[in-house]
Amino acid sequence: MSFFGALAQMRDEQDRRTEEAAKYRFSVEDSRKTWHSLVAEAQSALAAGDHDRADALAEQAEIAEEVYTASVCGTL
Repeated sequence: MSFFGALAQMRDEQDRRTEEAAKYRFSVEDSRKTWHSLVAEAQSALAAGDHDRADALAEQAEIAEEVYTASVCGTL
């Protein structure tokens, strides 16, 4: 392989890694937003007196928190 061929291959690999990192960052940020959104919805439902809905949303928020934590730790 020529010098320029090797250089092009290295650049392609770097571009691929950059794209993968961008997807991961989006995934972490998206899971954090989902978690916080569910918590806010649960609080609103609780304030409105809708305890069943608040409980269901709180359960979903717990799952979203676990997904966020796994995303941050890289175990997802």
